[in-house]
Amino acid sequence: LSVFFQGSYGNDIYNASRIETEGMYDGKNQSTAVLNRWRKPGDITDIPRAVRSTDNIKASSRWVEDGSYLRIKNVTLGYTLPKEVTQKFHTDMLRVYLSCQNLYTFTKYHGYNVDYAGGTFTPGYNFCSFPSARSVMFGLHFTF
Repeated sequence: LSVFFQGSYGNDIYNASRIETEGMYDGKNQSTAVLNRWRKPGDITDIPRAVRSTDNIKASSRWVEDGSYLRIKNVTLGYTLPKEVTQKFHTDMLRVYLSCQNLYTFTKYHGYNVDYAGGTFTPGYNFCSFPSARSVMFGLHFTF
């Protein structure tokens, strides 16, 4: 069994993707977060009312999120069969394994990919990054 973790603690990310999904400034589809927007006096929320202007998409600390995370990056489970079994297959060694990449990410970040934060030229800035692909592989390793 082999388990590899990857993570980061204490960084902030400007989640510009939320501007498109929570900005409520045009006719685009919005996330379900906007269901909690301000509607009438007395409402207590951190999401402003819907407007037909760019007031809701101005640069603000509203879009800054905790970028801390812990990801189960790789898990591999393998088993080498005993010699008595491998000899029946006319092999010296036979090993079976299952490997998973990007199994799960623990985070409070609302974007798709918390470990992609702008790259080299815009660190700490995330706009429409793709999620990390999860993959599962099964394999056989044998020698004659």
